[in-house]
Amino acid sequence: MGYSNRDREIDLDDLVLARNGDKESFHRIVERYKHWAYEIAYSFVGDSMTAYDISQQAFIRVWKNLHKWNENTGFRAWFYTIIRNLCFNHQRDTVHKAESELDEARNISKYNTDTDILNDEMKKMVWDALDSLPTDQREIVILIDLREMQYREVAEILEIPIGTVMSRLYYARKKLAQILRPFWKGEL
Repeated sequence: MGYSNRDREIDLDDLVLARNGDKESFHRIVERYKHWAYEIAYSFVGDSMTAYDISQQAFIRVWKNLHKWNENTGFRAWFYTIIRNLCFNHQRDTVHKAESELDEARNISKYNTDTDILNDEMKKMVWDALDSLPTDQREIVILIDLREMQYREVAEILEIPIGTVMSRLYYARKKLAQILRPFWKGEL
């Protein structure tokens, strides 16, 4: 999921036009980033409707604040920060775990096999383990392991050294292995 210099040039052209009120250029930005925004939001909140709402709110904020964006700062880093802050605000303002448990209870009747239930229980264990990590470690795991971003790209987005990215990832994976080991009987 690399981000080439050509991608940056295309974004820059559209962003400059959008900042000057060109709605078609902004529409191209939305089309280019809507899945990425949704996936980042989903990684934080774990609920598809909430992730969709947050990604929409993020685009609204971009449109309203495009005049504040500095061309020397990568758009993806700026946009990621907006999405992340919206997710943190959502998590702070809602009882996320209660909503997830309620959704899970509603969906149990949709399962066709015991395997479906087991797979969802395993996913829930992994997400619960991720939720138990400190925010800075969880964020690194989501970006590198789930979003498949490169260390350099994560360092740029989070504005931290690559060594810090590597260190946080190492300790996050170590902590996840400790948490999940009892469930997989040492197979991690």
